[in-house]
Amino acid sequence: MSRKDPSSFSNVHQVEIKHSDFEIRVDFHTSELECYCCHSCTLLDESCREVILDTRDLSVTKALVNGTVAEFKTTKQTAALGSALAVSLGANMSGSFRLELWWKTSPNALGAQWLSKELTLGKKHPFFFTQCQAIHARSIFPCLDSPGAKFTYNAAVKVPKPLTAVMSGISTDLDPTPGEEKQGLVYLEEEEETHQIFRFKQGRCISSYLFALAVGNIAYKDVSSTSRIWAEPEQLDAAYNEFIDIPSFLEEAEKLAGPYVWKRYDCLVLPPSFPYGGMENPNLTFVTPTLIAGDKSLVNVIAHEISHSWTGNLVTNREWNGFWLNEGPTVFLERKIMCAMEGGDDALFDFLAILGWNALESTVEAFGPDHKYTRLVPDLDDGADPDDAFSKIPYEKGFAFLYHIESMVGKDNFAEWFRAYLNKFADSPLTPDEFKQHLVEFFHEKNIHSIDELDWDAWYYSTGMPPVTNVYDDSLVKQSKEVARSWAAHDGKGTEAPIGGAMDSWQCLQIVAFLNELLTCAKESPLQVSTLRAIEKAEKVLQPRILNGEIRLGWYMICLECGDESILPEVEDFLGAQGRMKYLKPLYRALFRSSIPNAQTHARDLFQKNSAHYHPIAIHMCSGEVGL
Repeated sequence: MSRKDPSSFSNVHQVEIKHSDFEIRVDFHTSELECYCCHSCTLLDESCREVILDTRDLSVTKALVNGTVAEFKTTKQTAALGSALAVSLGANMSGSFRLELWWKTSPNALGAQWLSKELTLGKKHPFFFTQCQAIHARSIFPCLDSPGAKFTYNAAVKVPKPLTAVMSGISTDLDPTPGEEKQGLVYLEEEEETHQIFRFKQGRCISSYLFALAVGNIAYKDVSSTSRIWAEPEQLDAAYNEFIDIPSFLEEAEKLAGPYVWKRYDCLVLPPSFPYGGMENPNLTFVTPTLIAGDKSLVNVIAHEISHSWTGNLVTNREWNGFWLNEGPTVFLERKIMCAMEGGDDALFDFLAILGWNALESTVEAFGPDHKYTRLVPDLDDGADPDDAFSKIPYEKGFAFLYHIESMVGKDNFAEWFRAYLNKFADSPLTPDEFKQHLVEFFHEKNIHSIDELDWDAWYYSTGMPPVTNVYDDSLVKQSKEVARSWAAHDGKGTEAPIGGAMDSWQCLQIVAFLNELLTCAKESPLQVSTLRAIEKAEKVLQPRILNGEIRLGWYMICLECGDESILPEVEDFLGAQGRMKYLKPLYRALFRSSIPNAQTHARDLFQKNSAHYHPIAIHMCSGEVGL
């Protein structure tokens, strides 16, 4: 590393951790992980006399360097970045060395959630899972918590029977490598009557944010010889049926991006409090149960997480100001996969792009067009928490940038560059400047100079919407917009539907496009509540208690924008039943700002009530939406 990562206290520019051996005891009584780790390290700077690792709320009790007790100290904790653990290396250290550490996590670790049995589907056993992105691995283990610092690991995890542990690695119990010895133990004792040990191996280099562990009463079903679905037993069949197309997604992804190098792709459905749609942990994607709509209408999230196996997990941003390098190409690849699954429909690709553009407009509106976090490459050098900059910007502004580049150089040339890009930077984290250099040099070598017209500074550093408005094929979105506009024009003219049942044969994306356009209309001029009820009556897909979270979100946003107080019980139920930030943030914001009487107090009280089962990351990210 050429410089210190501003989102990390660690001396990642001086020390490299190549491999880590973890031993973890999961204690549900104290809500703590009791841990040991041996980091295999190499000095990058021979003048370095200490290893500085990131931590947050960790109780470190012992440190050894090459088997000898080492002095260590922890700095005062900061709100954004946690604290630094400095371990002395002595005066004569050089080359490679072993760093052994013993510690406990905090019950309030930001990167973990401990769920009582009452918050699970089965109601019989507790549940635990980690969420380390962006900089929360430091609340689980002392590490170089920077995305550019990659390492391999082995892990032994002891859990109470009859619970099962799964991790972002290959289970050496379920999928052993012939002839390979199991990990020896330094800290944990072997099997006990009341506990059992699960072992894992991650043989490819990963960033700390991709370290993941979950423990609960879970079971699995194989969808192929290299993919299985994990879930609570009560939800396993539904999850299996929803995600059974994973092998097909992988097959299409390999056609676009090259061989899948991670050996297995498994998927774990977490309890509803999981704050994201999915998390691309290598070998074990975590997903929210809100994806289980019963009709596979939301499986694009699976395509997104599979895409991360190339863009993000394999080719990774070196620092968090380059997060778009993870998400922009992933959205691009996700949409290519979804279109390939539908026979290669370019109009569908542009339809998805239009929906993304709408989401980008909403994000810029929420931040404000001049906000620094609407930049594609935000400035995080002030030590800000990268989570504060998390939004649709790196996803959709990044996608729009790539779409624009593809339109400049042509689809075939872009596809050739994309494969070359993945090959060049596999396992070699990069910066936005290195992305630029590689892309320009590639097309210059092919004598394609249209790329010189790109205004890199405007794309990277200007705030607000992108400097170029892409021209998308809107043929698939026209009908959705027309129906929305017809309802808006019908507002106040009676309860008879202008186009009754127009959406009966529509797919989810068309309905979402309709809702997006109707929300735009409602912001221009709020619809009467009688019109909202007429729409519900005419369009069955909008009637209460629908399973699809995207449709619920879109409809509730419209009703809140129009001051429809009667929708509150449904909104309250939805906000209390799940903890996905994609739904929480806009709904709490809309409720807080709505014209409904006492809306601010109601939104704040509801958030505080539901916080008991929200993930710590969700609480941190959403509290500002209700003025806390």
